[in-house]
Amino acid sequence: MTGTVELHLDHSTPVPALREEFEALLRRTDPWDGQGQVLQVVDTTPSSIVVRALMTAKDAGTAFDLRCLVREELIGFLAEHHPHALPRVAVQQAVPAQRRPDRELQDREPEDAVPPTVVR
Repeated sequence: MTGTVELHLDHSTPVPALREEFEALLRRTDPWDGQGQVLQVVDTTPSSIVVRALMTAKDAGTAFDLRCLVREELIGFLAEHHPHALPRVAVQQAVPAQRRPDRELQDREPEDAVPPTVVR
């Protein structure tokens, strides 16, 4: 059985280091049957890359457990060694709506609006 894990990561992700960690992880885990494995960048967007890890296991239940293990371990590896690689979401602080009698003024952005910030 083949299991897959997809990770949406920052463009700055050190893919060779992530691939090396993935391969080492599989070598030291029992659920992997040793038959197949690959880690590839399969897509990109303006804000992220999509990395897919494929690995094989003896049956569906074991493949599910292996997928969960690989996902957790790779995210943990990135969080510890390459936190910049984890996705970031731009958010804007909420600004209370100002009640103005003039409709044209209500459609404009408030003058005290806060610019978006990056949150990890």
